[in-house]
Amino acid sequence: MKIRNKTILFIFMISLLISIIAFPSLKEQIPIHWGFDGKIDGYGSRYWIFLEPALILIFRFFMDFVRKIDPKKNSYHIFHREYDLFMTAIALFILAIQIFSLGPAFGIQLPVGKLVIFIVGILLSFIGNLLPKLKPNYFMGIKTPWSIANETVWFKTHRIAGKIWFIGGILMALSIFLPNSIQTILFVTILSVMVLVPYVYSYYVYKKE
Repeated sequence: MKIRNKTILFIFMISLLISIIAFPSLKEQIPIHWGFDGKIDGYGSRYWIFLEPALILIFRFFMDFVRKIDPKKNSYHIFHREYDLFMTAIALFILAIQIFSLGPAFGIQLPVGKLVIFIVGILLSFIGNLLPKLKPNYFMGIKTPWSIANETVWFKTHRIAGKIWFIGGILMALSIFLPNSIQTILFVTILSVMVLVPYVYSYYVYKKE
């Protein structure tokens, strides 16, 4: 069994064990969604507690599936370490969401909204570190028509995107210390910059090439 399989399986087992232990003590309806203000704005059946382990397992098989069908699958062995780290980070992110949501489900008040934004920021910053090391493929990275068409454009786009995502993720994580109204605006602004700037830059580099 490959290392990434063992790691994801271990995270899945932890998540599933948490669900099994917590389930008998949960109320019929548990919080499943929080707004930017940190207030609960959605409830669901206690069976939702099993959603996270299911997502981890589904994600694991999905990522292996897309790797096999990618027309550029031969390049994956070059950045297999980054690919494995990405899968592990997403699995840990899902596990963290599960743990954070259990507090309110048991009547323990936690700033879930802010905690989620914090770990989203850390996750995006971590992915930013991985971006410059990715090789051309159709499923992972900044996939624009121009970066896919030209390997030089791909490299330059991911190099600048990596810096933007790293800084943007850190700023997003730190935004939890701001008032909710400012935090929401900053979150949307940072996310827009992280998406739009690499896309526009990719076109710019392509035209120069």
